[in-house]
Amino acid sequence: MNGYFNPSLFDVNRPKIKANEININWEFEFTDIKYRIPVLYYFPKGLAFDMITILDNDKIRKFYEKNEQNQQPLENKFIYNHAEKPVQMIHFESIMLNNQSANNNWKSSSSIYIPWLPYCKPELCNLRKKHSFLSSTDSSFYCTRTCVEFNIMPQEPFHTFSFTLRKANHILPIRKQCKYTTGKSTKMQKIEFVHPITKQEHYLYITALEIVDRKELFSVDSQELSFHPYCIKLEYELEPELPDGEHLLLRQLNGENHQFNTSQYEKNIIGCADGITTIQTKVNSVFGEHGLPLHVEFFQPCQHIPEEIQFSIDGIYAPNYLMQNFNYSFDNYWHNVLLKEMQE
Repeated sequence: MNGYFNPSLFDVNRPKIKANEININWEFEFTDIKYRIPVLYYFPKGLAFDMITILDNDKIRKFYEKNEQNQQPLENKFIYNHAEKPVQMIHFESIMLNNQSANNNWKSSSSIYIPWLPYCKPELCNLRKKHSFLSSTDSSFYCTRTCVEFNIMPQEPFHTFSFTLRKANHILPIRKQCKYTTGKSTKMQKIEFVHPITKQEHYLYITALEIVDRKELFSVDSQELSFHPYCIKLEYELEPELPDGEHLLLRQLNGENHQFNTSQYEKNIIGCADGITTIQTKVNSVFGEHGLPLHVEFFQPCQHIPEEIQFSIDGIYAPNYLMQNFNYSFDNYWHNVLLKEMQE
């Protein structure tokens, strides 16, 4: 069946692409969550598909009610919501058609339909009207539309369509806030927190917390340096160390909202919707007074020396390596249909 689709769920002005539709109605589960791909759209350069999951209205309502009352800054909401929102974030590790790889040449956009909200994105409304499994209920749903282009589109009829999903990295919230007077010794101050998953108690020992002159540390643009000559440097030890691949998310609370020029640094970059907030590194072969590896954080550049230093241990960044492969085989009916269309 011929039709048109918008490659993006967000941009209503994006030119629609003419495509053939294959109704596959493919259902599968990943990490105990059910997904459905109702249709494949295929066009001369590639294919597109929607991956849809039905959501629990009660959980969605509680989440939105909680965050409507949340008066915290935007970056706080980003971190906390990322950990708590009732939608599982996933990524495609690979996509293949007839065992031919797309070589990471795909783009995805995602959006959520909530029946009691006054506005609905046009593409989501169209999806709800088109598919009976959506229109027959008042449930919320989450949709990820992925548009894939192949360098060389397979010339034979489709036999198999497959992809590998990976659960997205996540943030484990801690929300521990600390405040220290500038110039007052903070050496060997101890901050205790509990890992949300392992329940292991960890101790952060502050080795140094000071205002530093950036020109003595980095090679930065002179104009940028003149406006923001200082930054806060935090050195600490962690006992015990976090599991492999995990690291703390620390953020200055009373910063001036100036972003780093990240091109100067080869370190972990931590940020949020408003920009880069922290540059983080682990000093190789350097140990603190407890004999533990020394960690260094440089918070946002600032124009003036603050009277006090406030920072937050927002959480733990935890990479997720859970992956699963999924395969769809076209039946003889669609094989014959596609063969006929290609011959025409």
